[in-house]
Amino acid sequence: MSSLLPSFFQVRKPRSFSYKPLYYSEREEHLNELKKEAEAENADTEFDLTSAERELRLRKKMERYRPQKKSEGLLSTKKILIYLGILLLFIVYFLK
Repeated sequence: MSSLLPSFFQVRKPRSFSYKPLYYSEREEHLNELKKEAEAENADTEFDLTSAERELRLRKKMERYRPQKKSEGLLSTKKILIYLGILLLFIVYFLK
């Protein structure tokens, strides 16, 4: 009989969700950091990199995450337009 009723009379099953409570352990976090540092040291010693090579490698990695500089030409154009606008305002004000 429920199939004969319109859909707005039928009660839908409530939606379920999967909630996983967050758990934070300072000790576990510290241990994970120590493990990562130890693995990184082992990786560097395996390749037998010199300090200069490691520094170069680090600089290249940092360049990826460094924000890109805006073009200086656009900034100078904006500055020129602002200065011209201010100059025109002064000229109009003093000529009246």
